[in-house]
Amino acid sequence: MDSEFAQLLSRLTGRPVRVRLNDNVRTLVSTRGSRGTGPLEASIHRLFLHAPADVQQALAEFLVRPDRGNRSVIRRYAALQRDSGPEPGTPRVGSPQGQHYDLLPIACRNNAEHFGDALDFTICWGKRPRTRPRPQRNILLGTCCAAHRLVRIHPILDAPDVPPFFLDFIVFHEMLHLAVPAPVGPGGRSLHHCPEFRRRERQHPNYRAAIAWQDAHIDRILRRWRRVPASPPDTTHDNVQGTLF
Repeated sequence: MDSEFAQLLSRLTGRPVRVRLNDNVRTLVSTRGSRGTGPLEASIHRLFLHAPADVQQALAEFLVRPDRGNRSVIRRYAALQRDSGPEPGTPRVGSPQGQHYDLLPIACRNNAEHFGDALDFTICWGKRPRTRPRPQRNILLGTCCAAHRLVRIHPILDAPDVPPFFLDFIVFHEMLHLAVPAPVGPGGRSLHHCPEFRRRERQHPNYRAAIAWQDAHIDRILRRWRRVPASPPDTTHDNVQGTLF
């Protein structure tokens, strides 16, 4: 997998990239040889192996120009993955049952209504952080790891003031990534939100209402998320728990 990852980054940077995967706690991504046109040597955390296209692109930009404004994309993705508690190289699966919402019936309904019950995957809530979340202006409300058939929803949405129609649309959006494989565009970049994806996304009955609600309320829920108290150490998700359907 690390050789495939290196090939991907080589295509995106236009330069040979040698990758060493790490399990570091602090320095998740570092690079040498960024100046000039020769080979790049990169140390990259395993949690980026299955990152979406925008994160892959940000990584490539960082390797070439570490001073550019691509750090925020990388940090947001790393924060969400660590909140969700993945094992090195393999996503950790939590529970679909949250404090306010159960994701399983939402996913099952979407699977039946929009995908003909054809999708086989696991869905779960991301893990709540053990420390107070860092201030952030953007947030990934969900992720889809096609390689592991795993949809994970950010726990910021497990709240009574998040309307069911909005959560329903976010779940649908992540499931759609499984139904519409990302084509490869110029430079070898995967187009996760390709025209076909956007066309099908707009067909969801809650599309307009969900976009409007997000625009009106995302700042408020981000502010609330920054104030959530730290969670005590949790070992209840050391074993895989979700439901495969």
